[in-house]
Amino acid sequence: VFLSPLLDKDFKELDGRRKRQLLKDSAPSSLLNGQMNGAPPMKPVDVLPSHSLTSTRIIEQLSGSHDLAKMLADYRAKGGRIRQREAPDPFSSSSLVAPVSASTGGRTLLKTDSEDEKTGKLNDVNWAPKLDCLNPVNHQRLCVLFSSSSAQSNNAPNPCVSPWIVTMEFYGKNDLSLGVFLERYCFRPSYQCPSMYCETPMVHHIRRFVHGSGCVQIVLKELDSPVPGYQHTILNYSWCRVCKQVTPVVPLSNDSWSMSFAKYLELRFYGHQYTRRANAEPCGHSIHKDYHQYFSYNQMVASF
Repeated sequence: VFLSPLLDKDFKELDGRRKRQLLKDSAPSSLLNGQMNGAPPMKPVDVLPSHSLTSTRIIEQLSGSHDLAKMLADYRAKGGRIRQREAPDPFSSSSLVAPVSASTGGRTLLKTDSEDEKTGKLNDVNWAPKLDCLNPVNHQRLCVLFSSSSAQSNNAPNPCVSPWIVTMEFYGKNDLSLGVFLERYCFRPSYQCPSMYCETPMVHHIRRFVHGSGCVQIVLKELDSPVPGYQHTILNYSWCRVCKQVTPVVPLSNDSWSMSFAKYLELRFYGHQYTRRANAEPCGHSIHKDYHQYFSYNQMVASF
């Protein structure tokens, strides 16, 4: 005969409450505050109803249906289903009122196990981290696979910098402006290969940024003489490898100098629809996919 105290209904209820309390007490403070891996506290969110586009049967092309194009535009304008709720003001009059427990005939009612479970399910939306995939704020970063190599290095055929993933946040962590990148890592004569076994100048190195199915590589070349009149100015021009056209040589503007380097790489990977705005001969090729972009300073030229 097997006898257990859990056969007693009252004891089982008390034991279940005791275990839940122990779990709450042993939980890390970061989880209780909605934090995960050092992230800021998660805010309570509201999940809105699904958009009609997600349940619509699409049987025609987008270009041939005005209603479908209108529905898609409305879907993009409304964004995702997740909306963060603003936290209540702790100094408001409603938050200062002490909670009153429900009572019947002078006897306080205690929550049952089922009520505790319901409350836990309602609070799950605060615990689980939820991100709106259609919110542009959640896409202000770029992950690239960076590597650096040289055929003349002592490390060859191995790379000087082994491929590693870099997460670049636009105008934030692991990011810098395009002008600073050019001046610091392309045109600075004192910049050397970070490998302690490599003494090859950076002009003989090739650096690569890989993202998805695209690759942007940086090749340096030293000219015999600088462009007259622009010895101390960063110049910019492009060359189309399809129709062999060359854009005019112009100084790098302040806006381009201050542009996020991570954003520049993102345009090179995804901005296929951008073409030249003004050219003497017709060229409809992508300025980010079909063009080589050159930046020069003094006698050094960096090709992207």
